Amino acid sequence: MLALRAPEIFTRKGPFRFTRSPLFIELILVFFRLVLVAGSKTGLAPAVLHGIFWNLYGIIKEEADLEKKFGDEYRRYRALVPR
Repeated sequence: MLALRAPEIFTRKGPFRFTRSPLFIELILVFFRLVLVAGSKTGLAPAVLHGIFWNLYGIIKEEADLEKKFGDEYRRYRALVPR
């Protein structure tokens, strides 16, 4: 059986050169695009709330978990790649 293990090296290639959380950023951008395409000004409030939600409960929690798990290795990575 193949055992899955956590990555031991944090990548800085592709979209990870620009942000540590490219998936969360893309989810937020997709939501805003949908609001713009629909031309809905009332859809802007849920889009903003969605962005705040992902920031507070997605990115911040994930980064805290990564720091607990990887310690100094993650702190070095965090210093090199912006959020």
